Amino acid sequence: IYGSGGLQEHEKDEGSAALLASYFAPPDEEAVGQRLAAELCKTRIFRGSVVPAAPPFVPSGGANPFQVGDRAVHVLVECVEWEMELVPEPLFGTLALYNMKTQERVSETFHFDLNSPEENAQCKVGHFVETKSCLFTLPKAERDVSMVLRVYKVLRGEAEKDAALYLKGKQLKKRDLDRFARETNDILQREGCVFQPFLFTECALFDEAGALRAVSSLGELRLFKFQCGDEGVFEQLSKEDPKKRATVPGALGVKLRRVMA
Repeated sequence: IYGSGGLQEHEKDEGSAALLASYFAPPDEEAVGQRLAAELCKTRIFRGSVVPAAPPFVPSGGANPFQVGDRAVHVLVECVEWEMELVPEPLFGTLALYNMKTQERVSETFHFDLNSPEENAQCKVGHFVETKSCLFTLPKAERDVSMVLRVYKVLRGEAEKDAALYLKGKQLKKRDLDRFARETNDILQREGCVFQPFLFTECALFDEAGALRAVSSLGELRLFKFQCGDEGVFEQLSKEDPKKRATVPGALGVKLRRVMA
Protein backbone atom coordinates (compact mmCIF):
# COMPACT_ATOMS: atom_id res chain seq x y z
CA ILE A 1 0.00 0.00 0.00
CA TYR A 2 2.02 2.83 -1.27
CA GLY A 3 1.35 5.97 -3.23
CA SER A 4 3.24 8.23 -5.58
CA GLY A 5 3.25 11.94 -5.00
CA GLY A 6 3.18 11.76 -1.21
CA LEU A 7 0.33 11.63 1.26
CA GLN A 8 -2.90 13.10 0.01
CA GLU A 9 -5.46 14.09 2.64
CA HIS A 10 -8.94 14.54 1.18
CA GLU A 11 -11.49 16.71 2.91
CA LYS A 12 -14.87 15.31 3.74
CA ASP A 13 -16.96 16.13 0.69
CA GLU A 14 -19.46 14.60 -1.69
CA GLY A 15 -16.67 13.19 -3.86
CA SER A 16 -15.07 11.22 -1.04
CA ALA A 17 -18.44 10.03 0.19
CA ALA A 18 -19.31 8.78 -3.28
CA LEU A 19 -15.94 7.05 -3.57
CA LEU A 20 -16.42 5.22 -0.28
CA ALA A 21 -19.97 4.28 -1.22
CA SER A 22 -18.69 2.59 -4.37
CA TYR A 23 -16.60 0.11 -2.35
CA PHE A 24 -19.28 -2.11 -0.86
CA ALA A 25 -18.75 -5.70 0.22
CA PRO A 26 -19.16 -8.21 -2.65
CA PRO A 27 -22.61 -9.66 -3.35
CA ASP A 28 -23.52 -12.80 -1.41
CA GLU A 29 -22.79 -15.15 -4.31
CA GLU A 30 -19.35 -13.66 -4.87
CA ALA A 31 -18.55 -13.72 -1.16
CA VAL A 32 -19.57 -17.38 -0.93
CA GLY A 33 -17.40 -18.20 -3.93
CA GLN A 34 -14.41 -16.51 -2.33
CA ARG A 35 -14.89 -18.46 0.89
CA LEU A 36 -15.12 -21.73 -1.00
CA ALA A 37 -11.92 -20.91 -2.85
CA ALA A 38 -10.26 -20.05 0.46
CA GLU A 39 -10.56 -23.65 1.58
CA LEU A 40 -7.77 -24.51 -0.88
CA CYS A 41 -5.31 -21.94 0.38
CA LYS A 42 -3.43 -24.12 2.88
CA THR A 43 -1.86 -26.19 0.12
CA ARG A 44 1.26 -24.97 -1.61
CA ILE A 45 -0.17 -25.84 -5.02
CA PHE A 46 -3.81 -25.48 -5.93
CA ARG A 47 -6.08 -25.75 -8.96
CA GLY A 48 -8.95 -23.49 -9.92
CA SER A 49 -10.10 -20.34 -11.65
CA VAL A 50 -9.19 -17.98 -8.80
CA VAL A 51 -6.22 -17.54 -6.51
CA PRO A 52 -7.71 -18.49 -3.12
CA ALA A 53 -7.93 -15.93 -0.36
CA ALA A 54 -6.51 -16.54 3.07
CA PRO A 55 -9.06 -18.10 5.45
CA PRO A 56 -11.37 -15.64 7.22
CA PHE A 57 -9.72 -14.48 10.43
CA VAL A 58 -11.48 -15.62 13.61
CA PRO A 59 -10.54 -13.62 16.75
CA SER A 60 -9.08 -15.80 19.49
CA GLY A 61 -10.63 -13.80 22.32
CA GLY A 62 -9.90 -10.13 21.72
CA ALA A 63 -11.73 -7.45 19.78
CA ASN A 64 -12.65 -8.10 16.17
CA PRO A 65 -9.98 -6.32 14.06
CA PHE A 66 -12.51 -5.82 11.24
CA GLN A 67 -14.87 -3.80 13.45
CA VAL A 68 -14.33 -0.07 12.95
CA GLY A 69 -15.72 3.07 14.54
CA ASP A 70 -16.21 6.69 13.57
CA ARG A 71 -12.44 7.29 13.39
CA ALA A 72 -11.78 4.55 10.87
CA VAL A 73 -8.87 4.94 8.46
CA HIS A 74 -9.66 4.34 4.77
CA VAL A 75 -6.76 3.67 2.39
CA LEU A 76 -7.36 3.45 -1.35
CA VAL A 77 -4.84 1.32 -3.26
CA GLU A 78 -4.48 1.08 -7.03
CA CYS A 79 -2.29 -1.55 -8.71
CA VAL A 80 -0.67 0.09 -11.74
CA GLU A 81 1.92 -2.18 -13.38
CA TRP A 82 4.68 -4.71 -12.88
CA GLU A 83 7.93 -2.75 -12.91
CA MET A 84 10.10 -5.50 -14.33
CA GLU A 85 12.36 -5.74 -17.35
CA LEU A 86 10.69 -9.01 -18.27
CA VAL A 87 7.33 -10.58 -17.42
CA PRO A 88 7.43 -13.82 -19.44
CA GLU A 89 4.21 -15.33 -18.07
CA PRO A 90 0.83 -14.40 -16.54
CA LEU A 91 1.11 -13.34 -12.91
CA PHE A 92 -1.65 -13.16 -10.30
CA GLY A 93 -1.46 -11.27 -7.02
CA THR A 94 -3.11 -10.69 -3.67
CA LEU A 95 -2.84 -7.82 -1.20
CA ALA A 96 -3.78 -7.94 2.48
CA LEU A 97 -2.98 -6.06 5.68
CA TYR A 98 -1.32 -7.74 8.65
CA ASN A 99 -0.52 -6.63 12.17
CA MET A 100 3.09 -7.74 12.52
CA LYS A 101 3.07 -7.39 16.30
CA THR A 102 0.03 -9.58 17.00
CA GLN A 103 0.64 -11.71 13.87
CA GLU A 104 -2.93 -11.39 12.64
CA ARG A 105 -4.49 -10.52 9.31
CA VAL A 106 -6.57 -7.36 9.78
CA SER A 107 -8.20 -6.99 6.36
CA GLU A 108 -9.91 -8.97 3.67
CA THR A 109 -7.71 -10.24 0.83
CA PHE A 110 -7.77 -8.32 -2.47
CA HIS A 111 -7.21 -10.35 -5.65
CA PHE A 112 -5.89 -8.71 -8.80
CA ASP A 113 -4.10 -9.36 -12.05
CA LEU A 114 -2.47 -7.06 -14.59
CA ASN A 115 -2.51 -9.57 -17.42
CA SER A 116 -3.80 -8.93 -20.90
CA PRO A 117 -7.13 -10.51 -21.92
CA GLU A 118 -5.15 -12.86 -24.16
CA GLU A 119 -3.01 -14.07 -21.25
CA ASN A 120 -6.03 -14.71 -19.06
CA ALA A 121 -7.73 -16.51 -21.92
CA GLN A 122 -4.66 -18.70 -22.20
CA CYS A 123 -5.01 -19.54 -18.51
CA LYS A 124 -8.75 -20.06 -19.01
CA VAL A 125 -9.58 -17.49 -16.33
CA GLY A 126 -11.23 -14.10 -16.43
CA HIS A 127 -10.10 -11.10 -14.45
CA PHE A 128 -10.43 -11.78 -10.71
CA VAL A 129 -11.98 -8.37 -10.16
CA GLU A 130 -13.32 -5.73 -12.49
CA THR A 131 -11.10 -3.07 -10.98
CA LYS A 132 -7.43 -2.86 -10.13
CA SER A 133 -8.08 -0.84 -6.98
CA CYS A 134 -9.35 -1.66 -3.51
CA LEU A 135 -10.24 0.14 -0.30
CA PHE A 136 -8.73 -1.06 2.98
CA THR A 137 -10.39 0.09 6.21
CA LEU A 138 -8.76 0.00 9.65
CA PRO A 139 -10.03 1.09 13.08
CA LYS A 140 -7.01 3.39 13.38
CA ALA A 141 -3.55 3.98 11.97
CA GLU A 142 -0.98 1.70 13.61
CA ARG A 143 2.73 1.51 12.85
CA ASP A 144 2.65 -2.30 13.23
CA VAL A 145 0.33 -2.72 10.22
CA SER A 146 2.01 -3.80 6.99
CA MET A 147 0.70 -4.62 3.56
CA VAL A 148 1.74 -7.98 2.17
CA LEU A 149 1.92 -8.71 -1.55
CA ARG A 150 1.91 -12.32 -2.72
CA VAL A 151 2.43 -13.25 -6.35
CA TYR A 152 1.33 -16.54 -7.94
CA LYS A 153 2.31 -18.09 -11.26
CA VAL A 154 1.40 -21.05 -13.41
CA LEU A 155 2.86 -24.23 -11.95
CA ARG A 156 5.90 -25.29 -13.96
CA GLY A 157 8.12 -26.94 -11.37
CA GLU A 158 10.74 -25.34 -9.15
CA ALA A 159 10.10 -21.62 -8.70
CA GLU A 160 13.83 -20.99 -8.22
CA LYS A 161 14.50 -22.20 -11.76
CA ASP A 162 11.85 -19.93 -13.27
CA ALA A 163 13.13 -16.99 -11.24
CA ALA A 164 16.38 -17.20 -13.21
CA LEU A 165 14.55 -15.85 -16.27
CA TYR A 166 13.56 -12.72 -14.37
CA LEU A 167 17.16 -12.24 -13.27
CA LYS A 168 18.31 -12.23 -16.89
CA GLY A 169 15.71 -9.65 -17.87
CA LYS A 170 16.20 -8.18 -21.32
CA GLN A 171 19.42 -10.17 -21.72
CA LEU A 172 17.33 -13.35 -22.07
CA LYS A 173 17.66 -14.72 -25.60
CA LYS A 174 14.53 -14.78 -27.75
CA ARG A 175 14.74 -18.52 -28.34
CA ASP A 176 14.81 -19.15 -24.59
CA LEU A 177 11.83 -16.85 -24.08
CA ASP A 178 9.90 -18.57 -26.88
CA ARG A 179 10.68 -21.99 -25.41
CA PHE A 180 9.47 -20.84 -21.99
CA ALA A 181 6.21 -19.57 -23.53
CA ARG A 182 5.64 -22.84 -25.41
CA GLU A 183 6.27 -24.93 -22.30
CA THR A 184 3.88 -22.79 -20.27
CA ASN A 185 1.18 -23.09 -22.93
CA ASP A 186 1.67 -26.87 -23.13
CA ILE A 187 1.28 -27.14 -19.34
CA LEU A 188 -1.92 -25.09 -19.43
CA GLN A 189 -3.35 -27.25 -22.21
CA ARG A 190 -2.38 -30.49 -20.47
CA GLU A 191 -2.90 -29.73 -16.78
CA GLY A 192 -5.32 -26.81 -16.81
CA CYS A 193 -4.89 -23.74 -14.64
CA VAL A 194 -2.67 -24.77 -11.70
CA PHE A 195 -1.04 -22.02 -9.63
CA GLN A 196 1.89 -22.02 -7.25
CA PRO A 197 3.25 -19.38 -4.84
CA PHE A 198 6.08 -17.44 -6.43
CA LEU A 199 7.01 -14.06 -4.94
CA PHE A 200 6.27 -12.09 -1.81
CA THR A 201 7.09 -8.77 -0.15
CA GLU A 202 5.83 -6.55 2.64
CA CYS A 203 6.17 -2.97 3.85
CA ALA A 204 4.89 -0.91 6.76
CA LEU A 205 1.79 1.12 5.93
CA PHE A 206 2.17 3.96 8.45
CA ASP A 207 5.17 5.82 9.86
CA GLU A 208 6.01 6.31 13.55
CA ALA A 209 3.60 9.25 13.78
CA GLY A 210 0.72 7.29 12.24
CA ALA A 211 0.85 9.10 8.89
CA LEU A 212 0.44 7.17 5.66
CA ARG A 213 3.80 6.37 4.09
CA ALA A 214 4.47 7.85 0.65
CA VAL A 215 5.90 5.01 -1.43
CA SER A 216 5.12 4.34 -5.09
CA SER A 217 6.08 0.69 -5.44
CA LEU A 218 6.30 -2.62 -3.63
CA GLY A 219 9.82 -3.85 -4.24
CA GLU A 220 12.34 -6.33 -2.84
CA LEU A 221 10.38 -9.24 -4.26
CA ARG A 222 11.67 -12.55 -2.97
CA LEU A 223 10.71 -16.18 -3.40
CA PHE A 224 7.80 -17.32 -1.25
CA LYS A 225 8.71 -20.71 0.21
CA PHE A 226 5.94 -21.56 2.68
CA GLN A 227 2.24 -22.40 2.67
CA CYS A 228 -0.29 -19.95 1.26
CA GLY A 229 -2.21 -19.24 4.46
CA ASP A 230 -1.66 -16.45 6.98
CA GLU A 231 0.73 -18.66 8.94
CA GLY A 232 3.01 -18.87 5.91
CA VAL A 233 3.53 -15.11 5.90
CA PHE A 234 4.89 -15.03 9.46
CA GLU A 235 6.82 -18.26 8.99
CA GLN A 236 8.56 -16.74 5.97
CA LEU A 237 9.40 -13.54 7.85
CA SER A 238 10.71 -15.37 10.92
CA LYS A 239 12.86 -17.90 9.08
CA GLU A 240 14.34 -16.00 6.15
CA ASP A 241 17.89 -14.73 6.47
CA PRO A 242 18.16 -11.10 5.23
CA LYS A 243 21.68 -11.88 3.97
CA LYS A 244 20.52 -14.89 1.95
CA ARG A 245 17.25 -13.67 0.48
CA ALA A 246 16.50 -15.01 -2.99
CA THR A 247 15.19 -11.85 -4.64
CA VAL A 248 13.83 -11.09 -8.10
CA PRO A 249 14.50 -7.62 -9.57
CA GLY A 250 11.43 -5.47 -10.03
CA ALA A 251 8.40 -4.25 -8.15
CA LEU A 252 4.66 -3.72 -8.30
CA GLY A 253 3.90 -0.10 -9.10
CA VAL A 254 1.02 1.19 -6.98
CA LYS A 255 -0.77 4.40 -6.06
CA LEU A 256 -2.04 5.04 -2.57
CA ARG A 257 -4.10 7.72 -0.92
CA ARG A 258 -5.99 8.18 2.28
CA VAL A 259 -9.71 8.88 1.88
CA MET A 260 -11.63 10.71 4.56
CA ALA A 261 -15.16 9.46 5.19
